[in-house]
Amino acid sequence: MHLFLQISAQEGIKRRLYGQFISDLKLLARFDLEVVGHFMDINLTTRKLPIGSDILRQIEKYLQDFYGAREYSKDSNASENISMNPVCAFRIIRRVKYLLQNSILKALFRVKFGDELRRIVLFLFKNGWIKTEDFEFIIDSILRLASVYNVDANKFAMGQISETHITNSTLNSIHCYEIATVAIQRENFVSAIEWLELAKEKNLADQLTSLPFVEILLRKAIDEHNMYFEEDLMMDLEPNFFSRKITYMPNDSKNAIKLQSLQYEAFKGKKGKRDKYYQVNYLGLCSGRHFQTDEEKLQLFCWNEFKIHPSFRIGPIKMEFWARNPDIVQIYEILHESEIETIISDTSPNMAVSKFVGKKTSTSDGRGAKLEIADRKVRSSVNTWFTGSESMKLSQKIERITGLLAVSPSAAEQLQIASYSLGGHNSPHSDSDELRKVWTEGPRIATFMFYLNDVEEGGSTAFTSLGVAAKPSKGSALFWYNVFSDGTTDWDVIHGACPVLIGEKWVANKWIHFYDQFLLRKCGMRRKERFQIPVNNMFEIEVHKLSASTFPMYL
Repeated sequence: MHLFLQISAQEGIKRRLYGQFISDLKLLARFDLEVVGHFMDINLTTRKLPIGSDILRQIEKYLQDFYGAREYSKDSNASENISMNPVCAFRIIRRVKYLLQNSILKALFRVKFGDELRRIVLFLFKNGWIKTEDFEFIIDSILRLASVYNVDANKFAMGQISETHITNSTLNSIHCYEIATVAIQRENFVSAIEWLELAKEKNLADQLTSLPFVEILLRKAIDEHNMYFEEDLMMDLEPNFFSRKITYMPNDSKNAIKLQSLQYEAFKGKKGKRDKYYQVNYLGLCSGRHFQTDEEKLQLFCWNEFKIHPSFRIGPIKMEFWARNPDIVQIYEILHESEIETIISDTSPNMAVSKFVGKKTSTSDGRGAKLEIADRKVRSSVNTWFTGSESMKLSQKIERITGLLAVSPSAAEQLQIASYSLGGHNSPHSDSDELRKVWTEGPRIATFMFYLNDVEEGGSTAFTSLGVAAKPSKGSALFWYNVFSDGTTDWDVIHGACPVLIGEKWVANKWIHFYDQFLLRKCGMRRKERFQIPVNNMFEIEVHKLSASTFPMYL
């Protein structure tokens, strides 16, 4: 026990973010695979341990959990592949945190297997022990993914993460019970009741958990749901409710309608400042629906841009409109593989839990803004800042493409590199708000966001008022303006990062400031006008006068 406490209390060592950073989760998966190899040797060499001993049972339990999940593969990349799946990630984190701890804390293990113990301790000393928050983070991710992508608990527990991705790794009654416990803590009553009902069903087959405990917790979840539920305010409640009170009858919840479904049908595609519209459209866009009208779609096209900068006359860049008025454009193939590798390799060691701008304070970052850890319900990612000569080159590239100043410190912020793990997301928000006006550089006039990798499933950027979601494409970038010509926030470019369902997501954000761009932007006839993105030096009115065949399209 003293050894474990020493490891847990280590200070001065950067602890790995196993639940929030895929690179750290892959490292844990490789470690887990090594532990399995050591435990297999121990299990086969019974001369060191009495048959039926407690320590041998713990080792067998670890191996059964590993092979029972059917995660094993002769593929050398198996540990990395399984860590990209939320169910597999849950089992890896749980196995190492609890089952490994139960094994190495046995006195007989320390006596008989000193070499194995030293290897385990060395890893934990260098990287840190898994904390409860890591375990709860991956459960939060599972709950979020099931909700956003409308995957019911039973399918998730059977390994059917999506229509195209089915894993052999499954969840038993204990796992379902643990997920439900966190759901109750988060007041996610729909999920809590679903997972507890599933725990009851699975317990009949595996008998791994206490049925009375499950039933007691289920009654607690139903009671709390019914206590907070108000029928008159139903459409204004959080979506974590059913549309009526639930009875204690077995599986009654399966006959009730989820409030999330009712709200979606009522509010989908609507625009306005109401938060409910943002959230409902976000759910729809992330799950593959679009809300643009036929008229809006007719305004969209792709083209080869060769006039915005002399360098593009030799090598035009491929661009595509996702929305018009406000304009959202995606620029393709503007980052080389070597540039992407440099960004990721240079920033990976410095990743930390994402923060957001809090209330103004005297002890700040010099701009009057305090940085606070982001609420996981709002945002779950890790990030850092990319500086140096390579960053300067990217800023110069942004200037050539946008015509905006982005190199000087007053013109734009440093390049922020962000990584989203399984379930990693960012709720709908504006990149420019009233708070940022206190900064001397002005609000963020525009956002330029590089996609550094392809995402296997999920991870789109959803523009909730515009009814469209852009998909990550490695080496491309999204560009849009956040404010009107007078610097006030354009709420129609509210956007959110959809949760990563399978894999990981890497982006690089460049936020460009307002005041330094004053002499570069034309003054409009009205106080509040939108900035337009030109097409080969022509703006929207000029473009409409010409036929589509005028432009060299690439699709």
